[in-house]
Amino acid sequence: MLPHLLVILPFLFAVLIFSCGKRYFAARFLLVTCSVLYFSLTFYIFFAVRFNLPGLTPTATSYIAFIPGDTIQSTVLVITAIIFLATSVYSFCILPIKRVQKSQIENETLMPKNIFLGILAAFVGSMTVVALARNFGLLWVAMEATTLLSAPLIILRRNAGSIEAMWKYMLICSVGIGLALFGTMLMAHSSQLAGIVVTGLDFSSFQDTRESLNPIWFKTAFIFILAGYGTKMGLAPFHTWLPDAYSEAPSSVSSLLSGTLVNCSFLAIARFRQIAPSAVAPFCDRLMLALGLFSIAVAAVFIVGQRDFKRMLSYSSVEHMGLILIFFALSSEYLHMHMLFHSMIKAALFMIAGNVLMMYGTRSVASVRGMLQRSPLLSILWIAGILLICGTPPSPLFITELFLILKSGLQLGGIILILLFAVFCAMTYIMISMTMGKSDDLVPEPKPVSHVLNAVPLALIVAVILLGISASLITSLPNQF
Repeated sequence: MLPHLLVILPFLFAVLIFSCGKRYFAARFLLVTCSVLYFSLTFYIFFAVRFNLPGLTPTATSYIAFIPGDTIQSTVLVITAIIFLATSVYSFCILPIKRVQKSQIENETLMPKNIFLGILAAFVGSMTVVALARNFGLLWVAMEATTLLSAPLIILRRNAGSIEAMWKYMLICSVGIGLALFGTMLMAHSSQLAGIVVTGLDFSSFQDTRESLNPIWFKTAFIFILAGYGTKMGLAPFHTWLPDAYSEAPSSVSSLLSGTLVNCSFLAIARFRQIAPSAVAPFCDRLMLALGLFSIAVAAVFIVGQRDFKRMLSYSSVEHMGLILIFFALSSEYLHMHMLFHSMIKAALFMIAGNVLMMYGTRSVASVRGMLQRSPLLSILWIAGILLICGTPPSPLFITELFLILKSGLQLGGIILILLFAVFCAMTYIMISMTMGKSDDLVPEPKPVSHVLNAVPLALIVAVILLGISASLITSLPNQF
């Protein structure tokens, strides 16, 4: 019952928000209320599973359920709850400011706030279905729904750049979802060839009979699954939609896309890897290792010399998706920690980037100088966020990446270390040039940014730093999920 309530809650509030019309304060208040309830219910379910409370045991016919012992599912739900709460509060603060700025921009229209916020709530609901789905067919439908619901969010400001980014996102991700559907069909065919009677496309049925699946057909299916859902996850070379979508989308949407949607896409890949026969598992792991390493390499190349600070954060997401795939392929116990803290830091960084964009009116790195003099708090948050996402102590990502390098062996670990160092150098160079560079008199005087907009990213960064300093908590986190 509780998992179904978690799914219904965002869709119910989406309907209420749509009905608000031009009562924009009510729409924003409803979104924050929804996120608070969603956050509370998620953590109640999380702790209820640990203490075996009633109402969570899945039935044989249940398509939506909290699967006991599924640590990736619980991690994705917790991340979604945290990022949804953060982005809803941030949206509550920033949307009135965007409405005031609308009249200052030519050739641009703004989506009605109630429509934007309602779609955002429904988008969270679709991601919840992805996380809780026990059926591969429902999983695919929910993933397609995330594409259809998140695409309109990219065009809050209906200008040429955002519309182009939206269509690129829809077309490329739809192709990826099509590949994932074909992979799902091949997986079902592999069970038929083995003479297995599976109830629909139920995850538990496949998991119980996975050793009987046809290995050749399953290998073929996994290739399509990895390419299809890897497109939504932002893995190279299927990532081409990601830099445009993240850079053109509003900051709150970029935070959701980079902090939650990519994790849901990874969960879909993990679902198929979990039912792989023992004979096929090494092949799947090698494939994920190769694609993960290639994603880190591509991100490192494009971050070096990047001229757009939001696109820099986009390629950083490609890098960390590659790391997450390698964590999973190596069965690292630090996978969940990396997923959680990457999402929190990246969400905060996109909010900070949105504040910088509002202040300077440009995403160009060359046009942003002297931030430390003009807005000390915003600059400190930007510096802290960049250092944390690069794994600089006391970032929790330092612990996760260190153990990943040690576990990867000499050759693979050495390559990962070199690539991570290249990303660190490139991102810190851009960060230093933006915050400590000399102010150019030719650059228009930046507009002041309300400190209220810095409150949410400040809270996220402080939480990450406190957890990073608590070494004893960090080492125990993998066992808590």
